[in-house]
Amino acid sequence: MFVQDGGVNEEKSRSDSSIVGALTNTLLSLVVQPTVGRTTVSPDDLDGSVDATVYEDGTVVRVSVRRTDDDAYPSGWRYTFHYGGLSPGPETLEDGTIRRYDNAHETTKGHERHVAPDPEPEHIESPGIEALYERFWDEIPKPRTGPSDTDGDTHD
Repeated sequence: MFVQDGGVNEEKSRSDSSIVGALTNTLLSLVVQPTVGRTTVSPDDLDGSVDATVYEDGTVVRVSVRRTDDDAYPSGWRYTFHYGGLSPGPETLEDGTIRRYDNAHETTKGHERHVAPDPEPEHIESPGIEALYERFWDEIPKPRTGPSDTDGDTHD
C-alpha cells in the first residue's frame, strides 16, 4: 500500500533502519570481543590446522598445529605460529620472521618466541596451545584465519 504523505513508507524506512542498526550492533559485538582471559578455540579445533595466508603488503601468516606422541614434544603438540615477510628485510630476522612462536626444539630449548629485530629467541612458559594461539593473533596486525570460535570471532 502506498500513501503519499509518507505514512506507510516512512514507517517501513524506520523499521528497516532499526533492523540494520540491530544487525550492526550484533555483528560488532561478535567481532570486537576482547580475547584476553578467554579461549575461543578448543584443542580439537587446532589439531591438524595448517594454514598459510599471503598478504598484498608482502607479509605471510603461517600456522601449523598438530598433536603428537613424539618424545621430542613433551607438551604433546608440535606447532609454529609465524608472521613475517615473504623476503627478509630490515624489519625482519634473516629468515623473514617478524614474530613467531614455536617449539621446534622443545626438549632442548623449550617453547620460544622470536621477535624481530632481536635474533635471540625468548624462552617462554607455554600457557597451553589454545592460549598461545590467541596470544599470537593478539600480537600481529592481521585478521585471524583458520579455526575460530563458534560466535564468529574472526579476530580482525
